[in-house]
Amino acid sequence: MIYYFALSISLLIWGFNYIPIKIALEDVHPFELAFLTSSIAAATLWMIRGPKTIRTIKQTKHYKKLIGTGIFGTFGFNFFFNFGMRDTSSVNASLIIATLPVYGLILGWLSHDEKITPLKTFGVVLSLIGVGLLSLGGSDSFQTLEFNPGDLLVLIATLSLSVHISIVKHLRTHYDPVSITTCQLTLAALLFLPLAWSQNLLQTIQSLSGLVWASVLFVAIVRSTIANNLYGYAVKHLSMTVATVSSNFIPFITAFFAWLILGESLLFIQIVSGLFIIFGVISTSGMIKNQKRPSTDS
Repeated sequence: MIYYFALSISLLIWGFNYIPIKIALEDVHPFELAFLTSSIAAATLWMIRGPKTIRTIKQTKHYKKLIGTGIFGTFGFNFFFNFGMRDTSSVNASLIIATLPVYGLILGWLSHDEKITPLKTFGVVLSLIGVGLLSLGGSDSFQTLEFNPGDLLVLIATLSLSVHISIVKHLRTHYDPVSITTCQLTLAALLFLPLAWSQNLLQTIQSLSGLVWASVLFVAIVRSTIANNLYGYAVKHLSMTVATVSSNFIPFITAFFAWLILGESLLFIQIVSGLFIIFGVISTSGMIKNQKRPSTDS
């Protein structure tokens, strides 16, 4: 039960995570938020696993891949995600990011690491329809048949994250995940520093309220370090099917907290789009097939 508990807490944190980001972006520029969260998270991990990370950097033969995790992961994702969150709802963002396994499947197919079956193809199409409906109908742009720019930016962030995950899959056979995360956060913080500095970073830091600081610290420490480690600990002992199925609850967690704290209402089109996306992800991940096996074996 301890593994299921760790998985549940990590999903709860990830689902809630959209709320403090939305709150912080009211007073902080996206570049500043990205720098603060990545630098604080990196500093925390350096204090915990600094010596091991240094050994990893010295011994590595995969500098390009380590740099790629920082560019496509923390930097690329937060670059587009933070700007997107200013123009879309927390629910929309969580639903779009829920399509992450779909793009991972497409990248795996392009690199010949994944075979696409008719069921997975159906899942890809279903998920993409869901994202299209969400972007067109989950905002005022539905009447003009134009994509909500915020949704489009979150979608680009998700694509960047999928590239990051494909790189990390190869690196994890050589290095521990904490060292990889520390390197990518450090690189992202360095890349975001000049961008954040151009937005009067010092003046912003001095004027931040307690609520915004709490939001920044939640994203930097609770989401980026605690939730990720809890999820890694749980997945190490549970099947990936259980972890992937459970992750589909994140948009519902986000919707509840967005309604409770931010006053966001859940639109009918978001429910319909969410069903398309979730069933598409389930099909794409091959969970339907996996669930049928026990009955045939028995």
